[in-house]
Amino acid sequence: MDEGGTLTITGSILTGNSARPGRYGGGSGGGLFSTGEATLTESTISGNSAERLGGGIANDGTVTIRGATVHGNTAGDYGGGIQSFGTLTVTGSTIVGNATGLDGGGISNAWSGQMTLETSIVQGNSAGRDGGGIANFGRLTLAASTLAGNSAGRLGGGLANETSASEATLTNVTISGNSAGRDGGGVANLGGLTLTHATLTANRADNDGDGTGRGGGISNAGMATLSNSIVSGNRLSLSGEADNLAGAAFVASSRGNLVGSGEVSLDPEANLVGVDDPRLGPLAFNGGPTMTHALLPGSLAIDAALEEFAAEADQRGVSRPRGSRADIGAFELKTLDVVRFALQGGQRQRSFIRTIELDFANGLGLLRGLIDRGGVRLMRYGLDGSGPGEAVDLDDLLAVRGNTLVFDFGVQGLGGNRNQSFGDGYYVIEVDTDGDGSFETTRSFHRLLGDVDGDGTVGDLDLALILDGVRRPYTPELDVNGDGVVNAADRVLAGRNRGKFLDPGLHRDA
Repeated sequence: MDEGGTLTITGSILTGNSARPGRYGGGSGGGLFSTGEATLTESTISGNSAERLGGGIANDGTVTIRGATVHGNTAGDYGGGIQSFGTLTVTGSTIVGNATGLDGGGISNAWSGQMTLETSIVQGNSAGRDGGGIANFGRLTLAASTLAGNSAGRLGGGLANETSASEATLTNVTISGNSAGRDGGGVANLGGLTLTHATLTANRADNDGDGTGRGGGISNAGMATLSNSIVSGNRLSLSGEADNLAGAAFVASSRGNLVGSGEVSLDPEANLVGVDDPRLGPLAFNGGPTMTHALLPGSLAIDAALEEFAAEADQRGVSRPRGSRADIGAFELKTLDVVRFALQGGQRQRSFIRTIELDFANGLGLLRGLIDRGGVRLMRYGLDGSGPGEAVDLDDLLAVRGNTLVFDFGVQGLGGNRNQSFGDGYYVIEVDTDGDGSFETTRSFHRLLGDVDGDGTVGDLDLALILDGVRRPYTPELDVNGDGVVNAADRVLAGRNRGKFLDPGLHRDA
């Protein structure tokens, strides 16, 4: 679609289109090529391709994207999902699973571009060269967003700030689980970079294992300033050693941060340095529209931020304290934040589930009130995520043990019959932690009779594991129906469900 005037797209799908050289746009903008003003709302741009730029969208004007999904698009050179030369504003959207041959797997913002991305997720994108999630050559503002699981062949798994003239400002942003073949697993910076209340963890540099990469968290070759941010738990892929900051020294005014070991550190008088275990929960939806890492009890980041840099709210929109110390990073720990989620005592099997445990930070004395006011519910959907969703009756099934909320479904387990597939489905626990009537904290999982390895599928591997378990001492993970013995009956039950699977695109927290 070529657009040079004013265009509004609402509730639509642009899919399966391609752009090739010789046509208008010169091989750019597989789904949409815009030189005017375009607004996309609650729409999906997926499965498009461009031989050069912008597999999903190419912008040389003004594009506003709200509540949209840009998924599975490809470009030969730049901007697998989006290539922007103009003004780009993305809000409440998901940029996922796009790919490009050179820079900007999810989004490429050109030298002339001005880009703002808020309350959005950039996840699972890949670039052959730089910026698996985002490649920025111009001006970039990121707020209340998550860059997760993106990969780059060379620089900047999550974000590559590409030139000395590039400027990137990040506030309340989580950068997690990204990787780069060489430098900057989370961020590679060659220009001006400012991070405030950011959390960078579980990123990896030198992902190709040739020993030349550095900066699992941030590789800096420009002017970088950190304030009230966590950069810890990042590593080099080849050695596995902690490598959080690398390259040029950071601006001297970088203060109020918690950083782990690495080639470069910060002033120990103004920062918490050498902290390689920041005590973070897994990446999850802890409230708000984007994923975050919750602070666990005992984290040194709690109440350690400097007030002069403190943002009014965290990435989720949770207010930060005034007149007292806020927390370092993108997540502000509140009394009823979930810090642990376990099914069946932490087992990986999803065939039989009797117990679910949610641990809360400092929840003692508050969880009973949470139950009494109906602040907990469990919704069941089909294995494909289809709804509208059925509320599971939780009467007399919830208990409080200290800071832990326990679901106990009895000897028959979730679904009411441990020998049947009635309980199979995709489940979402919803919690109204602040009592405002909105169930903002969620944890998702699945139940699938016979899925003893927990991979969301009942197949030959499950049957082989169960058969092996029959011959060995009792292994709870292989007990299909949770009756305390692994025998031929377990294999029969799994066999009846063989071939069933959970939609692999559904998010699971456990």
